[in-house]
Amino acid sequence: MDHLSEDEESVEEYLLRLITRARKMSKQRVVIEKTKHQIVITRDIRKEIASINQKAEEWDRRQAEVAEELLPQRKEKHDEVTAANVAVRAAVGGNDLASRWQLMYKEAQQKREGLGKDSMSQAVMALRSAMVKGELNSLRTEVAIILGRNARVHQMNAALLCLHCFLKNRAVDVSAAPRNRCSSVIKSLKAYASL
Repeated sequence: MDHLSEDEESVEEYLLRLITRARKMSKQRVVIEKTKHQIVITRDIRKEIASINQKAEEWDRRQAEVAEELLPQRKEKHDEVTAANVAVRAAVGGNDLASRWQLMYKEAQQKREGLGKDSMSQAVMALRSAMVKGELNSLRTEVAIILGRNARVHQMNAALLCLHCFLKNRAVDVSAAPRNRCSSVIKSLKAYASL
């Protein structure tokens, strides 16, 4: 073995490495469907690259076809959701963002300032018309609007009693109001009556 040249030794080392790798590969568990386990031995690299590119293009085409098939379903679902949102906004009273913000601003302003002269006069006019017509439900609705949405039943009844006395031009007896829960309504009504 002393008379071997360097080229022959390098070929021998290359073959030993190749055999060792082949033995290691044969002992591994391989799932051939996985791309990292697909080993291609070829001399024509251009052909292999072209076939890989062709497979990628076919996959892209299939994905585009699936997306086109799902497009009408997605559009239909989007239209249903949009219609539902429009219906909810119409039910709440805000058809667009600007009107909703205006409504929130007015509610906040009324909470800060209390009932102003204009809002009180409108409320009293609505209450008078409800009392003339004898519509108790309408009257309760108006009182609920004045007191706010969180008013309790006894507060509403007390306010109704006070409003009844006020609208009939009688003196309001605070002690007659159940549980004295309507003092703010009485004050605002007296303030309005003095104007």
